[in-house]
Amino acid sequence: MAAAVPDLLPGPGGTPILTAGYEGFSKGSWSELAGSSPMTAKHITVLSRMYGVYNAAFGLTIGSRTPLGRSSCLKSFGLVAIYGALAITAPFLAAGRPVRSTG
Repeated sequence: MAAAVPDLLPGPGGTPILTAGYEGFSKGSWSELAGSSPMTAKHITVLSRMYGVYNAAFGLTIGSRTPLGRSSCLKSFGLVAIYGALAITAPFLAAGRPVRSTG
């Protein structure tokens, strides 16, 4: 369940795993992101927590009963969860809706 609390999970060099992952991938600073766009930082944190919780829950339910093994199933489920979350929150869905006047 450590993945549900990414601020406490140590990563490379003792840096929290979420900070290390963001800075390693984007080559930017997590503190700069949190300062300039706090809602984006919160969204990334929530997405990371949900990924950890879903992986833990799915790992408990699937066990090692499949020929793929626990690790492959967790990765597949995690990717499906992330892509599903991205599809649900995609901004292009709202772009085609007309705006009604209230006046």
